[in-house]
Amino acid sequence: MRAARHGDTVTVHSTVTLTDGTVVFSSEGGEPRSFLLGDGIGLGFGFAAVEDAVTGMVEGEKKTITIPSDRAFGPRREELVMTVDKSRLPSNATLEVGASMKLRFGDGSVANVRIVDMTHNKVVLDGNSPLAGKDIAVAIELVSISG
Repeated sequence: MRAARHGDTVTVHSTVTLTDGTVVFSSEGGEPRSFLLGDGIGLGFGFAAVEDAVTGMVEGEKKTITIPSDRAFGPRREELVMTVDKSRLPSNATLEVGASMKLRFGDGSVANVRIVDMTHNKVVLDGNSPLAGKDIAVAIELVSISG
């Protein structure tokens, strides 16, 4: 069997878990994902470590890799946590802990944030990925290689 190499389109089943075993994503029981080795998108998350792991695998091979937080969703950054007055948020926003929203800033940039705490007139917003600062494990099964 031929090993997967740069420029091949590979199709994989994968399961992404936190190091405590919590499943973040799994394609098992569903459709596998395809991506081009070398495009930097590995599973659609942009994990170069996944591309590195799949390179050299053969169809049917399985492996599990651990990706440290700095190569996965990045470190948790406290500067992405902000407290704002409720009155500054859109009137149609869902204001409850756990809700997500997009914020548009004066310079035209947009940030995805989650509400992590609230008081009577303040909301604490977190722009970090919920997975920031967490190491992850990715179980990979190479289903097919083309190209």
